[in-house]
Amino acid sequence: MSKLPDDFKRGLDDKIKRGYGIEDEQGAADAWLEAWEMVKAGMDEYGIKNIEEFDRELKDISVLCNSRPTHPA
Repeated sequence: MSKLPDDFKRGLDDKIKRGYGIEDEQGAADAWLEAWEMVKAGMDEYGIKNIEEFDRELKDISVLCNSRPTHPA
């Protein structure tokens, strides 16, 4: 069961997608910084310890980490 409510996930996903739709670099960066602030607040509020755990919570919506191991270490 996910720690993050569906409405939180959808809101974060919308912020991230909005950044991709903005053509100027500053506007896109501002949108993604808003999303990052939401990530940090969500981690605190829902007791998520690290970004990898947070990313797993979003498995059906978005991916925050651009690189994941392709094989076990």
